[in-house]
Amino acid sequence: MPLHQPPWLLTLTARLPPQMRLLPLPAVAIIALLILINLLIWAAVAVVLHYHSSLASTALLAYTLGLRHALDADHISAIDLMTRRLIATGQRPVTVGTWFSLGHSTIVVVTCECFFGWGCFFDMDLSIVDLWIFVFFWKRRKKKRKGIECLQNLLLFVGL
Repeated sequence: MPLHQPPWLLTLTARLPPQMRLLPLPAVAIIALLILINLLIWAAVAVVLHYHSSLASTALLAYTLGLRHALDADHISAIDLMTRRLIATGQRPVTVGTWFSLGHSTIVVVTCECFFGWGCFFDMDLSIVDLWIFVFFWKRRKKKRKGIECLQNLLLFVGL
């Protein structure tokens, strides 16, 4: 049994181009919301760039690299896998990509803050995370008393 759709919604969908009618309405709403959010963010960026015009190329480069990063194979496969799992269980995977991007961007921002320090937000010279890493490896150094192992652990921790 099809869902009841209000008349204004039928009128709106009738005005859409034929290519857009192939997409489910929630997908179109998400696309419109993402376009609106992008426009609002670029408006805020324009205000910042008005006062700091030397950051324009950096902002454009960061946005372009972010778009390229979004199409990495591991991201596409993660979204595809989750979409297939939701379809297999009978659910509608309309917002999988949106939630993945929100979660991934949150992790990226938190990771950047961890590496570049929370000091920019809290006006501290030493990052909390840097202090935690220092204490962690200091305790390991005291236990092992081998400088080379401590350095190897640090390189493994950082991912080198």
